[in-house]
Amino acid sequence: MTTTKQYASLDNIVYDADALKLKKPIRSGKFVYENYPKNGGQKYQVLKTVDTNDTKNSHGYDTNGFQGMAMAPIDQNGDVDYTQITVAYAGTNFSDRKDVAEDLQGIGAGNRKNLMLTNEKSQKYITASQFDSALKFYQQVQTKYPNATLDTTGHSLGGAIALLVGSHYHVSATVFSAPDPWNAMTNTERLWALAHPESLRNYRHQGDLWSETDSKTLGIDGFTGKTVWCQTTASGMLKNHNTHMLSTFKFNQKGQAKQLKAQMENDIDLLDEKQSAIKKLVKSLKKSGGTFTHAEKIAVDAVEAIAMADSLNRIAGDGIGQIIKQYHAAIEEFEPLWQQTIKSAALIGAHLSDNEVIQALEAGGVRRQTVVDEPTQKLTTKIDQAQAVGQEYLALSANIKLVVDQMLATDQELAGMFG
Repeated sequence: MTTTKQYASLDNIVYDADALKLKKPIRSGKFVYENYPKNGGQKYQVLKTVDTNDTKNSHGYDTNGFQGMAMAPIDQNGDVDYTQITVAYAGTNFSDRKDVAEDLQGIGAGNRKNLMLTNEKSQKYITASQFDSALKFYQQVQTKYPNATLDTTGHSLGGAIALLVGSHYHVSATVFSAPDPWNAMTNTERLWALAHPESLRNYRHQGDLWSETDSKTLGIDGFTGKTVWCQTTASGMLKNHNTHMLSTFKFNQKGQAKQLKAQMENDIDLLDEKQSAIKKLVKSLKKSGGTFTHAEKIAVDAVEAIAMADSLNRIAGDGIGQIIKQYHAAIEEFEPLWQQTIKSAALIGAHLSDNEVIQALEAGGVRRQTVVDEPTQKLTTKIDQAQAVGQEYLALSANIKLVVDQMLATDQELAGMFG
């Protein structure tokens, strides 16, 4: 199973498929490693690349700044594992005006099909968008490797592209610092994204000037997929700028991103954002079709229920889990407190034995039972109650999803919307 750190590594690697960045960009057949540009960690083979800045590596594609790369891991026997292929998309190269134009027109204006560019003679012309090229690239990889399980990844603009592709082809996307592609998505893709938040994970840093500010300005922050707030190595005056970079993510020894500890407030904010997304989807459905069909209404109800279920899971895991953790930390302090009390009393009555010290404390109303046993029992009871509440949240979440699954199983039109 690919770790979060490995996805980040693949996102770093795909940037070097750009001929505007390197004289010898990465091409098909090359072997790369998780610790790229050094060797070490999981080894991969590059199966396919498209770089629209290189006419020799972009047959059938418009010159729009797009880079895509398909990679497969090397197994323990040294063989290429063609059953697991990750499609990675490059983010913005700020020295490439085509990338910047895609940020503005695709992410900002929601132009999914076309990209308007200006040539050296200041003449405007239109090409296919990078979103269009990304969908085409994924389809080509899928056609060439029909028995493979594909997923997508990307950083920044590349992450937004991966989220859209994942929503279109109904596959998972693991992305980093991605602005929300909601404005460029179709209503069907939006429905699928809202119904499958766990399949679309966007690892982000709070205060990120690029992904967070852009999405909030557009009023679509957190609409697509599941936001996972992470710890960052960035600091200082340029923290909010540098925290957008892949290199500022922290990972544990298992290769998983280190998440922020206190997520409760963020969980509530994200639920509000999902509700806003659903309201916008309703308006878009009514506008596009003129009428709001029965199936569309059921679909919206379903994604609203799924958003609630996802939030219940988050609250159970983050909020209640944090409360239980604090209770355990308090319990661990009771025994040291009792031992310190005995030591302090012994200093006062240096001529007394240990038993006499304890007897003197008990005579004053200070007993192990009141300092350790009773508080421990009270907090243990609270832990049991918190765990019970957490289980109730999880059970309710599971029931909501079960009802939605049953609806999808019996309504073919609705099932088609969700894939």
